[in-house]
Amino acid sequence: MEADRDKLKQVILNVVANAIKFTDCGSITLELNLERRSQQPQRLILSVTDTGIGIDPGQQRQLFQPFARAGAAKNQYEGSGLGLAISRTLMERMGGEIHLISHGIGQGTTVKITLAPAAQPVDGAIAPAAGDHVPQPGAPPGPQRRQAPAGGGLAPVPTTATPAPGDSRNH
Repeated sequence: MEADRDKLKQVILNVVANAIKFTDCGSITLELNLERRSQQPQRLILSVTDTGIGIDPGQQRQLFQPFARAGAAKNQYEGSGLGLAISRTLMERMGGEIHLISHGIGQGTTVKITLAPAAQPVDGAIAPAAGDHVPQPGAPPGPQRRQAPAGGGLAPVPTTATPAPGDSRNH
């Protein structure tokens, strides 16, 4: 799986911030799954589930539109209504998806962030970029990973978490 680290971080922060904002009491659960599908590439799915205020099913689709806010959120909670719209745009640019599921008011919400597998170029379809390893005839194959551009781009998603600077909790 590959994703732009900064864009993925923004999506996760938006979704977790929403879960915190709309859950006055109860719980918030983050679950990470690697979905293996026959005849299709595997996908990485992060689910953020809260026991918060929930969302009317009839209003769920509009929440991915800019400035959209639903139900009690319109008056009771602060926010611009841009978080999910931005998150959807970022996920689509990375080849992933974001979906929201709630069975109604008072029943909590689950947001699923799905990362697509790294693209596998067809031989000869994409010319090597500067810095790519280009195997020489007769030489053993070397790494085929493209380096992330200096200004951003795609970078591998880390598989282990490291404590933030100043975080004294044991992990």
